[in-house]
Amino acid sequence: MAPLLADAHLHLFRDGYRGSHGARTVPDGTEIAAYENYRARFEIRAGLVIGYEADGIDPGNNAYIRGLASTRPWLHTLAYVDPATASTEGVIALLAAGHVGIAVYAPGPDEAAAIVAWPAALWAALDSARAIVSFNARPEAIAVLGPFLRTAGANTRFVF
Repeated sequence: MAPLLADAHLHLFRDGYRGSHGARTVPDGTEIAAYENYRARFEIRAGLVIGYEADGIDPGNNAYIRGLASTRPWLHTLAYVDPATASTEGVIALLAAGHVGIAVYAPGPDEAAAIVAWPAALWAALDSARAIVSFNARPEAIAVLGPFLRTAGANTRFVF
């Protein structure tokens, strides 16, 4: 089998992820070990871990995934940022901690409008860092975000 060069979107949680019926997909505390086995089997050389801290799933997920990445140079992390409370200082601190960008969830136009209202300094910090910004957005949010992002920073990389 040919190696898979990168896994471009994965989630890792301290206690694993509970599926739609509340069952864990892997036993408690073994998610990273399971992924390490998967990585070896499919020869994955790099992974982009998308942080998520909403809905009570893992409130410390940003710190957890940075901790994993500190001993696994193949892991690259995007920190979860709440669209309504994001701040320039907070984003700068997340980038300084080692995250290569941010993950933003915008299920609707209200969250998208909050993102569009972020201060220019926040966007400048992302652009200066050549950050990746991952948008997990539904079509109604993309309709709001799209026109704005066409004029956003030249060095920031956006993924949907």
